[in-house]
Amino acid sequence: ALKPWEGNMNISGAELWSWHEHFITYIVNNNPVTSLNASYNHFSDDAIILMCEKLKGNKKLQSLRLCGCLMTNDGAIAFSKLLRCNSVLRDCWLTHIVGISDSGAFALASALTEGDDANHTLLTLHMAGTSVSDECKNK
Repeated sequence: ALKPWEGNMNISGAELWSWHEHFITYIVNNNPVTSLNASYNHFSDDAIILMCEKLKGNKKLQSLRLCGCLMTNDGAIAFSKLLRCNSVLRDCWLTHIVGISDSGAFALASALTEGDDANHTLLTLHMAGTSVSDECKNK
């Protein structure tokens, strides 16, 4: 029998803000959630950085959607560090985040392709609707 919060969790558009960090921490640390859709909430870099820190030890979450949040390149860089140490996440949606531009995209790409700690388990990273330049997209 499924327990509350087990499996898929959809909190998309729940009007959560960065100060809901305790909720974020609880979700990523204490629950067998395999898919989290936290899109279209008001998560700034502070919340994203906290989430990334907490997800470093998570061995369950396979799909994460953070579409339309308030992330900038700082959040994308934190996410790239998470990718280097997480071998469980398979699918990630970072779409409609205008705060991510070339430097954030380069950090994410580097985490997937460069170094001994490059992530080889993430299958899809969706980034449509960001501020990444065409020049960067073509590299």
